[in-house]
Amino acid sequence: MKTLNLTFTFEGRQTVGIVKEALLEEGFSYLDIGLILMHADVIQTYVHLYAELSLKKEVENEQEYKAFFHVVYHFCTSDCFDPEYDFVYIFDKKSRKIMVEYWDNDSHKKKN
Repeated sequence: MKTLNLTFTFEGRQTVGIVKEALLEEGFSYLDIGLILMHADVIQTYVHLYAELSLKKEVENEQEYKAFFHVVYHFCTSDCFDPEYDFVYIFDKKSRKIMVEYWDNDSHKKKN
């Protein structure tokens, strides 16, 4: 597994790693595995620093499982900031590959 910081912009799907079959045989769901990786700071969302991580929807078909998240994290230096972003956690069922990509969700953005 490689760490991937979602607070920095990247293009397209990024592979985090491949899950061993034994983990699935233990009964962990696709979402469980993703949340474990987020709390372990492999998929870096700043959830370990109390970022607000909201599951917006889940989509599953024969090929893959997707969980759509919205994140707001808070930090202060001389000023305080509350950046937010959206991403999709993807589990490819055939290859057991875990990937993430940004999700263009305008529903949380302020309208003028």
